[in-house]
Amino acid sequence: MTLRIGLIGCGRWGSLILRDLMALEAEVHVVTRSEASAAQARQRGAATAVTFSTMLLPLVATFAVTPAGREPMTKLPEPLRLA
Repeated sequence: MTLRIGLIGCGRWGSLILRDLMALEAEVHVVTRSEASAAQARQRGAATAVTFSTMLLPLVATFAVTPAGREPMTKLPEPLRLA
């Protein structure tokens, strides 16, 4: 069974997590802020990579990646809200 994982954010830290998940042969679906980051994630092996304006697929787990030293996002775009 392939592990399907969603990764939110694919900057410096997120790209390292993507690399590690790809080494584990996970199916990684990435959501990023920009199309440029999404394109880089696809080049690095993400199964899909989209911007925040696109809905997520049903996933087993989701990692929220924020830059070190910054506050995490407190307001998620409408498609990403859980409640």
